[in-house]
Amino acid sequence: VGSCRRELRSHLASLANDPDFHEVGYQLARFRLFEGGNTVRLDAKVMLEAVRAAMPSMVANTYLLAGVLSTLDDYDACAAMYAEVIAIGGVPRASRLNRTRCLTHAEERAAAIADATALIDTPGVLRGEAYYWRALNHYYLKALPASRTDVEAAKPLYDDAAVYALSGMIAYEMGQKDYAYTEFEEAWHRNGSYCTAPFYQ
Repeated sequence: VGSCRRELRSHLASLANDPDFHEVGYQLARFRLFEGGNTVRLDAKVMLEAVRAAMPSMVANTYLLAGVLSTLDDYDACAAMYAEVIAIGGVPRASRLNRTRCLTHAEERAAAIADATALIDTPGVLRGEAYYWRALNHYYLKALPASRTDVEAAKPLYDDAAVYALSGMIAYEMGQKDYAYTEFEEAWHRNGSYCTAPFYQ
């Protein structure tokens, strides 16, 4: 498999400067992400940005670029790229959830809540995850009752330790220590490597 990948990469590289094959840069960026080195994500970013400049409507390229920007902690740019993916009609629900994550990390609370709400208020997948991210942003805004409502709505839809850890954090902030420890224990039970729960205990 490795030799086949190297051969294919070589063929693609031979087309990289051909103006009729801009999309080759997308495939080369994907190959680069599988390689080692300290600059792998930055190298992929440069390739993907060049493809985007030439082919702005290529959904797969813009979606991958958004993901790379997220791994580089460039959250404002990441959110903008996911917005572009949505605008050109690519994977709208996954892109909106990922944009919500980026906006959350960028501390853009109102925008993150708006995107999460757009997912919650429409039928389809990822509503549980959207409830969780909206709850998290309400928590950061100290809107604890709203955060509690959303985290409870997330539980039956999104089976993840983070949901119970957040529930514990909300309870802890509301002075409900016994319930908080129960929720932290549930988070720890679901994922023993989840660090937030033992920190509070």
